[in-house]
Amino acid sequence: MSPGSYQPITMGRMVAWTDMIAMPMSHRQGPIPLMEVPGKHGTYSAVTAVPMIGEYDVRVELQQPMPAEAHERLTVQTVSGGG
Repeated sequence: MSPGSYQPITMGRMVAWTDMIAMPMSHRQGPIPLMEVPGKHGTYSAVTAVPMIGEYDVRVELQQPMPAEAHERLTVQTVSGGG
């Protein structure tokens, strides 16, 4: 949402970074581009794979139309093999 307007941010440019909390910088990934979901204005998504189970900090950086940053802590309980 845009500050003060409560309007969804559309056509934004943003990226995400993942970093394992138990081993900072050891498994950091990014930038991971987020794309706006078609038909869902202001909703963005991306898919990435992390190397192992554990807790991750996901940092999302909004670059355009204004700089902003948010963090979310996620627990990954399974990973698929292959690669």
